[in-house]
Amino acid sequence: MKQIVNVDLTTRTTDWSPPTLSFGEDLTLCLYFTKDVNGNATVPNLNYTSGGAKAAIGYVDARPLGGQFALHIGSDTQSSANTTALIQYNEPATTVAAAINALSSIVTTYGAATVQAVNGSWLIHFAHGDTEVPLEVVQNGLWPVSLGHLGAWQVNNKWVHEVRLVQAPLAFTSSNDVVAPSGPQVTELRAGGTNGSAVWDELQQLYLPPDFQGAYTLNMGGFARTALLGPTAGPSDIQAALIAAFGDTFTVTLPTSFHFVIDFGGQYAGSPQGNLGVVVEQAPPGALTLTLHLDTAALASALRASNGSITVPLEVRLDAAEDGGPIQDMLAFSIPVTIQRPLILPELEETPQTNWLYPFSPKDYIPFGAENVLTGQQFFPAELGDGAATSFSIAHGLDTEYVYVFVRENIDNGRQLVDGTDFRVNIFNSNSVVVTPVSSTPLALSAWIAVVVSARTVAAWASGLRVAEGQVTGLTDDLAALSSRVSTLETLLPAAASSAGSTSSPTNAFTIALSPVNGFLFARDASGNPITDPKQLPARGAYLLPAINNASSSALPIPAPSPYPNALYSVSGPVSISGGGFIRSSTATAFVGSDGRINYPVTQSGTTSTYFPTPFELTLFEMYFNDMMFSPGTMLTVLFKLALQTINADTECQWVLVIEKGLFSADTVGSPNTADPANLGAVTWDTVNRLVSQRLILTSALETHGFGCTMVNQSSYVSVLSSSTSSNTVSVASVPTALTEYSTLLGRSVTGVTPGTSGSPGTITLSGDANQNITSSSGVAVNFGSFPTNGLYYKRVLAANAAQPPCATFALRARLINFDTRDSATNARGWISWALQNPDNGTLGATIQ
Repeated sequence: MKQIVNVDLTTRTTDWSPPTLSFGEDLTLCLYFTKDVNGNATVPNLNYTSGGAKAAIGYVDARPLGGQFALHIGSDTQSSANTTALIQYNEPATTVAAAINALSSIVTTYGAATVQAVNGSWLIHFAHGDTEVPLEVVQNGLWPVSLGHLGAWQVNNKWVHEVRLVQAPLAFTSSNDVVAPSGPQVTELRAGGTNGSAVWDELQQLYLPPDFQGAYTLNMGGFARTALLGPTAGPSDIQAALIAAFGDTFTVTLPTSFHFVIDFGGQYAGSPQGNLGVVVEQAPPGALTLTLHLDTAALASALRASNGSITVPLEVRLDAAEDGGPIQDMLAFSIPVTIQRPLILPELEETPQTNWLYPFSPKDYIPFGAENVLTGQQFFPAELGDGAATSFSIAHGLDTEYVYVFVRENIDNGRQLVDGTDFRVNIFNSNSVVVTPVSSTPLALSAWIAVVVSARTVAAWASGLRVAEGQVTGLTDDLAALSSRVSTLETLLPAAASSAGSTSSPTNAFTIALSPVNGFLFARDASGNPITDPKQLPARGAYLLPAINNASSSALPIPAPSPYPNALYSVSGPVSISGGGFIRSSTATAFVGSDGRINYPVTQSGTTSTYFPTPFELTLFEMYFNDMMFSPGTMLTVLFKLALQTINADTECQWVLVIEKGLFSADTVGSPNTADPANLGAVTWDTVNRLVSQRLILTSALETHGFGCTMVNQSSYVSVLSSSTSSNTVSVASVPTALTEYSTLLGRSVTGVTPGTSGSPGTITLSGDANQNITSSSGVAVNFGSFPTNGLYYKRVLAANAAQPPCATFALRARLINFDTRDSATNARGWISWALQNPDNGTLGATIQ
């Protein structure tokens, strides 16, 4: 994109209004300069021969967001003796000083260093102070790409050195040239002529380039020419000049900008004319031209982190001499520009265009596949050159001596090499050739590429061909894998399902239908009611609280201390914790953390040193089932979709979606217990073996996730031959297919199954001793529970048998837990939008059938 920019060097401004730019394009700036001299706009006398211009787009004086670097100190060649250990981008001054003072040779030469952190810079003072110390940023691993801006000056005869890390521009150029604009041009639109009584005039077009600033004249091939015309001359001015020079009658119009149409009438009517000549009498000044390439990795990274576009400063500076003076660095102008992500990507050019009006024909359409057999030419490519060898054997495996070897240089626009002039080829046998370069100089690594081409086409399958299973690579393993997958699918089928069409007894499916629900976490209006309209959300969002990573905790003092970053406290009982940042007061039962803004309850992640904010835990639903609902031979399916998004947030966030099972316990009264067994006491949730556990990243993009679970009740009976309350092994007459690991038998979970062979009994291993003593040669029918379980992740089904319940009476719940923010985010705020939605098909909730 070419833009003409007029710059006033007096005010350092421009009348140019930048258009919205797009990633991937080039921005070419043609700069013209003026300067105010005693109230008059004049063109300054600038000399670019020793300088020019440079332009940059990016963030002004922005610090890096992460990474590390090292400092090379002194003028000696860089070594471990004069280079610090790696320093984090945001290290405190004491750490930087320690890294410098760890270099004993530097301390000996320049004295011990003291460091101050001042407004984003490190100011370094060496004890000797009488010498400017050379500094260099090395081993630069900062991101986004950043530079070390270094400076030094004297204060009270002591040198002070500054190290300031600054993000590199998103786009930069210092390549420039003075380019003279094209002159005016005349082309013929229509030749004049006649046909009987019909007469039409000659039409010619004068094109005046927008950036042309000189003066010109028009002629008709002779010495006569028009008066001098400037870039501001309009149609009437040009028409008057033509008539004055060449007589009546010319008519000049301007139908489109910069394109004048000249009608040859009067004495020239009805006759063809040669094109008017154009002479540039006064050459216009050239434009200082430079081009910014908007396809850099840094710009792509900045756009990825945005909502689709960014607005950043464009700065242009001059290195020029004015009126014969010295070369100076001067600001030309600075102006904000907006850059957006592109919609049309280069990959679209490679996408085949399909005419959907015409169905695919089996005669001419074969879907791509690695297993397809195509007719065509057989060939084998090989790269030649390793820096040492002077002859190369190529094992092509084409099984024929009827081959041709094509060789070329392995570079872009590489030369095709000539057999006999550049190399020689020997056909060694039907599966290999030898290529020998004529020159005895070893080829560099992969310098040539050779292609061995067979004279035979690819063979088709023979009629009536028989192929044994073992002849097909991988077929045996594939069939075994398919057999295993079929077996897995069979375990999901109801074991006691009646045959299709049976009307022996009526059946009704059981459902738990949930209502779609949504909300904005912590968002409430002045009356305390939840806000449901995103337009009513306050502009400043709620506190987004990070996880606490701390290996030790101390007892929480009462009253609670002031918030301190990454603090961790333990509590021995329920303690009320004040809120803040739209987060209400809550109760802590185990731990309290702080991010420096507020104290808040946290939940320990297992036995780790990570504690997640408890106020951000959200229960989506709870459902309860019993053995009458979930009878043997039926299947339980839970389906739901979850929509998540951050609004006005200054960080990405995470949640973990979990589906957990729980078991019921009853109240107890006295000893022995005299309470009704049906009296519900509590639900004990299993937070270790979960049916589903999926980490979710929340951004400003609305994302919809699909989850659920399935469970089959394959409970039945097994014939037990022997069991003992002092043994964890059970002998059975035979092992039913449904009795697998994680099933329950005789009050214990099954941990191992060994089917019998040749009529011998099978053995079941339990997680503990059986709860019954059984001895029977004919076997005793004992009920076992088996509930094969799967988690549903989007369109994937993953086995979760370790989470299956021990019986058909249990509870299920879905929760969002383990909330966290990006580590580098400080004082993070924003709103979290969540919604429980209907699945693509089926019931939002649970179905048993």
